[in-house]
Amino acid sequence: LLKKGLFKSNFIANIKHPCTELLPFLLDRSINDVTLQVTQNCNFSCRYCLYSNCNNIERHHNNSVMSWNIAKKTIDFLYDHSSDAQSINIAFYGGEPLLNFGLIKRVVEYANYKFITKNIQYSMTINGSLLKEEIDSFLIENNFLLSVSLDGPQNVQDKHRRFNSNGKGTFQSVMENLMRLKNIDETYFNRNVYYLPVVIEDEDYRVVQNFFSTMRINLDRVTPLKANMSGVDYIYSNNKNYVTVDEVLNTTQDKTITILQQKSTIPSIWHPNGQCIPGIQRLFVDVNGLFFPCEKITEDKTYSIGDINEGFDTFRQYKRVYGKAAKGKELHHIVEQSQIEKSGFDPKQIHNPKNIIEIDKSVHRKITAHYNSKVRGTNMTVREWLTGQSFEVQYNYGIKMLKEYGGM
Repeated sequence: LLKKGLFKSNFIANIKHPCTELLPFLLDRSINDVTLQVTQNCNFSCRYCLYSNCNNIERHHNNSVMSWNIAKKTIDFLYDHSSDAQSINIAFYGGEPLLNFGLIKRVVEYANYKFITKNIQYSMTINGSLLKEEIDSFLIENNFLLSVSLDGPQNVQDKHRRFNSNGKGTFQSVMENLMRLKNIDETYFNRNVYYLPVVIEDEDYRVVQNFFSTMRINLDRVTPLKANMSGVDYIYSNNKNYVTVDEVLNTTQDKTITILQQKSTIPSIWHPNGQCIPGIQRLFVDVNGLFFPCEKITEDKTYSIGDINEGFDTFRQYKRVYGKAAKGKELHHIVEQSQIEKSGFDPKQIHNPKNIIEIDKSVHRKITAHYNSKVRGTNMTVREWLTGQSFEVQYNYGIKMLKEYGGM
């Protein structure tokens, strides 16, 4: 371990995300990636799919589709919160997204109109069975990045990925479509198409690798995913005559060592890898307009971080996305929460990163005491005196108090 440079002399004193201070501003101006779940249905019935089997946690495939109203609001939301973003990423997800190809076309047309000054990268995860010439031309014209769920050769693909209408294998249909796309534009095919084979632990991954190599596909464009067989009627083989994904790629240990070796020094303030900022790295919008941190999160309202129609209507929702205040600090509303009811302000104005600031607890208490105090020469508190005045007036007064009491 010493020879590999895995021991360092300094230690981490404080865990803090590097974007903590900038978070409200990033989420207000730098959102650059949104994934639209255009359908919850699929034309495949895959043996390992969480949505096809008897899973009591995840949803099941159904006929729900995203409406144009929700899709348009999603693009508008992205537009309103991406002023500092250099480029925009818009992805389409399912189910099988091409079941709702009409909506995808409409969204792309609208997004191209809205983001005329920014570069847009479109992407989509598909099973490949619904591709046809009209769709091929559309994908090429709009430079879509495609991730195709193709498990490998016919005996592997057809074993686990079958059409849900008749139970037949899907390999032949998918391969014919991919080869047609390649013949139409081989440059696009080689540059923009990636593959996501799902691999079961007791299946030999070398067979999958050999298949893609035979197709002259660079293995850098192939990302194997381990199948989650929990709750699936599947018995693993006891005969260890196969090689697993990790054994072929030797991923876990090598990647960990490489990452650690690249850290020549460990800073005293640090944050572990792995946690993204919901809404910036990715924002997943389901068919009903609910916000989730990404498409890998269980689609349950418990994990929702808002929705396209109401935004962040409560302080609880705000804190779920932006996080709680640091130790010794409190989240302070520049225009008070009580003015939602007292002055009739929109909750989205109040529970908004532009109206919330993190300040010391002592400063927060002083400002609260000031708002409870009486305006000189009257029996009204400062809070009562502000009630009914415009949001701008109350906001400017709140900024003035922050400066007066040392909060800014």
